[in-house]
Amino acid sequence: PQHRACRDGYLFEPKTAMQVFHHLLAATPNLHLYLQQELGDVEKNARQLTAVLLYDRQRQLRWRMKGRVFIDATYEGDLAAKAGVPYRVGREGRDEFGEEFAGEVFWDTAKITLPPEQRLSFGKPEGDRKVQAYNYRLTVTKRADNRVPLAAPPNYMPERYAEIAQRVHEGVLWHPMEVVSLVKLPQQKFDANNTPGPFPSTDFIGANYDYPDADWHRREEIARAHRDYILGLLYFLQVDSRLPNEFRVAAQYWGLAADEFRDTDHFPPQLYVREARRIVGEYLFTEHDARPLLPGRRAPVHPDSIAVAEYPIDSHATTPRSSQQPYRHEGFFYLPGVTVPSHVPYRILIPRAPVENLLVCGAVSATHVGFGTLRLEPVWMALGQAAGNASHLALKRGVPVRQVPVDELQKVLLEQGQVIAFFHDLPSPQTLEFAAVQFFAVRGFVDTYEVRALETVDEGAARKILHRFAGLLNRPPPVSFGTAHKTPTLKDFAPW
Repeated sequence: PQHRACRDGYLFEPKTAMQVFHHLLAATPNLHLYLQQELGDVEKNARQLTAVLLYDRQRQLRWRMKGRVFIDATYEGDLAAKAGVPYRVGREGRDEFGEEFAGEVFWDTAKITLPPEQRLSFGKPEGDRKVQAYNYRLTVTKRADNRVPLAAPPNYMPERYAEIAQRVHEGVLWHPMEVVSLVKLPQQKFDANNTPGPFPSTDFIGANYDYPDADWHRREEIARAHRDYILGLLYFLQVDSRLPNEFRVAAQYWGLAADEFRDTDHFPPQLYVREARRIVGEYLFTEHDARPLLPGRRAPVHPDSIAVAEYPIDSHATTPRSSQQPYRHEGFFYLPGVTVPSHVPYRILIPRAPVENLLVCGAVSATHVGFGTLRLEPVWMALGQAAGNASHLALKRGVPVRQVPVDELQKVLLEQGQVIAFFHDLPSPQTLEFAAVQFFAVRGFVDTYEVRALETVDEGAARKILHRFAGLLNRPPPVSFGTAHKTPTLKDFAPW
């Protein structure tokens, strides 16, 4: 039953994921893990980072870590910011890059029966520094032998959640677990997340505006406020006298899972930072990069693709709801009918000057809307895989990270099973076709998400493929990946 519940590993208990990560770390030679290190500053020599200055919060000492290539894999882009890399916070205006869903956007949850794009209306087109809401992804259970009862958090403020009682009496809410989104995990646990509705849920909207540029101390304050908010929400559902007795009794069956997050009172140690800083890189990933060029066709091709983003464009709310319009959620949208699987270019990892030996694989170069399809952990893990390999190639060849040969990087990634071009019928990594169809797809050889790798092509398709191949041989790549480039020859494609 637990194997079925995990859906081939897509859904998992947090403690299992932690165990897997520690096994991966233990199996990796020459890798050192330092925890609770606060970044103080960086040392630079011209356009090269030479060291990071750290404060060890456990041992309470300051120290220097030297390096030849650095990767900023943080949510916040702290290392990039310290290195002087330009960055964005908040939302772009609608006209800045011609993005349909930029600026102020309203999602109407009263229109639940309509397609997603028909639930939207648009407000001011200007951008702002508002950040989509954060929360904690709690692991809860009803299992009595594994349940930790909830208590009132510090600074408990029941009036924050009073609207829930109003919605219950109006007949909008029937059960306490409608207030949160619950996804079933193995061992009778549930992943609790926000749900948009005319009532408070687990997102603490508007409480995170300071977070991206804040120091460690201020971020801890914001994280504690989010913790108190979500624990207060669940406690309110169990005890508030304004709620019907049967509603409170139903909520009292739920608690935190006792066998999860044992070191932090069974509460996740990491705030869910959906978006903070976004660097300005060699390429800016926008909404257009995740939309099809024509109906039924692929998203724009990036010959330097090193990962795919498949999740629909979305954003959580950015502005607290008005009590006068409880169904209108500003900043929230979810658009599975608009987005398509996209190619993620290597250039979004490369900061625009002034640093040549830094890659950023978390706070990547994107607009707020474009970031909505990149901000998922599977994508970040794929970008981390690419950044690690690119760093190795930069050291091996003695070149800046922007001059890493992209075709060589792609070849290494594909050998490792990475996906750089999405197909509904992608061949297995164990086949000869797996790498080849992706390598040529990101160079414009395939227009759709079906490759039909083992089918015989007709004459028209063969002519199109040969024409495209001839174009690759007769001119440089259509985008710049750096300065170390030449026109490809047939020999360059021999490994493929």
